[in-house]
Amino acid sequence: MGDLLPFRKRRKTWTRPEDYGRVLPTSTWRGESRRGPGRLARLWRASRWWLALIALAGLWVLWRDAARFDPPAFLEGQPVKVEGDWTLCGAGRGPLCVVDGDTLKVGERRVRIVGLDAPEAEARCTAEAEGAKRAGAVLLRWVNAAPFELVPRLDSPTDKWGRELMTARRTVRGRSETAAEVLIEAGVARPYTGDARLGWC
Repeated sequence: MGDLLPFRKRRKTWTRPEDYGRVLPTSTWRGESRRGPGRLARLWRASRWWLALIALAGLWVLWRDAARFDPPAFLEGQPVKVEGDWTLCGAGRGPLCVVDGDTLKVGERRVRIVGLDAPEAEARCTAEAEGAKRAGAVLLRWVNAAPFELVPRLDSPTDKWGRELMTARRTVRGRSETAAEVLIEAGVARPYTGDARLGWC
């Protein structure tokens, strides 16, 4: 026993560390940096509201400018199937008639076909009047070729003349075809994407 006493005196006493029992910070047990979120995360937090505003502005422009282009599928309303004999509007016209290259009459309804700019029947010059006749003739052949659909938007918008804005389309050999595409390819109309319209005179 006498030999063990000096050994006990020399034995190092254990002391509790200062951080013993302390709860570790979340960043430590998650393996994250103690300096906080990374640069990309900070950039996202700073810009997310601006990105949301830009997205909302884009949707607003898309909703407002209905006559400029065909609406995306999620904005389409219920298609209306149209089938019958079409004539040119005027004396002796039937219930289905073509006004000019971008306007149809379905009974009492007036429909503005979206996605194109064609010469107007109410022309400002002889050149535009002739262009309206050519565009109307191409559209008349298209609507009489086979049944097609008039596709409105969900909100059923109209232009400043009260015409309903719709897409005229049909499926040909498994491919969707619009009246606007046909008239533009025939060279009697121009694409309309919202830019200032050029004259036809």
